[in-house]
Amino acid sequence: MSAGMIYGAWDFSQDRLIEGEDLKNEIQLDKQQTDVEIQTNTIQHTDEILEFEATNEGNTEHDINSLSIIADGSILDESINEVMVIEYPDSGVWLPGDTVYFNVTIGEEPDNLVLVVDNGLQEFCREW
Repeated sequence: MSAGMIYGAWDFSQDRLIEGEDLKNEIQLDKQQTDVEIQTNTIQHTDEILEFEATNEGNTEHDINSLSIIADGSILDESINEVMVIEYPDSGVWLPGDTVYFNVTIGEEPDNLVLVVDNGLQEFCREW
């Protein structure tokens, strides 16, 4: 009877370990297949509004409501006025090949711009 209990606990823990490894591998694969690019030729700063576009160059989709923007070390999530997929303005999903438009309120033109997607991958832009 004791052996049956020990085996049950061991089997359960092995299943949890395998599930954890699978999830870790899935997250790593997702990050490897993620590639976003800020289109530096679209960056404009006028009247305390920063506008720019970014293209999903990878093979993964992203939730546009889970994107973060960092400018000169400050997180601007509360200052985002508009985020939309250009050809599909009602979509909440950023598919591979699509371009997203960003409109953010910010005082001065930043020197550094970082776009963080939902899986944690970052696109850094310093020169434009």
